[in-house]
Amino acid sequence: MAQAISRSSVNMPAGKVDNESGNIQIMTRGQGYTGKDFEDITILRNEDGTRVLLKDVANVIDGFSEDRFIAHINRKNAVLLRVNSGENPNVVAISKAVTDYVENTLKPGLPEGVEAVIWMDNSKGFKSRASTLISNGFSGLVLVFLGLMLFLTP
Repeated sequence: MAQAISRSSVNMPAGKVDNESGNIQIMTRGQGYTGKDFEDITILRNEDGTRVLLKDVANVIDGFSEDRFIAHINRKNAVLLRVNSGENPNVVAISKAVTDYVENTLKPGLPEGVEAVIWMDNSKGFKSRASTLISNGFSGLVLVFLGLMLFLTP
């Protein structure tokens, strides 16, 4: 029964479209969201065409249950949102866009007592490594230039 439910209530990737501005991911939407969606899932299909639906063998309750996964940040309950970049990522630009959205759009609209924080921004490490790479490249260029000036004088 669990396999029939998981097969019937799923959003699946259906491909992608490439254009000048990037890739557009196409998804098929089959995810069940309401109790009625789940009640109409076919559990068993007989050769004569008859079907056994989930509502025929189970009571479907449209509600919430306690999740086993609990997230905390600074000892407060949290909801985590992860932002992933697609092909040809620009980590710094994505980080700036997310930070601008959180600071200028999301935070002002939150109710009192709810806060939004950015946690684990990987662009900071990327910026640091890029800075080190540029600095070391410049230092190496200066050393090569000085070595050529010292040893290749006429």
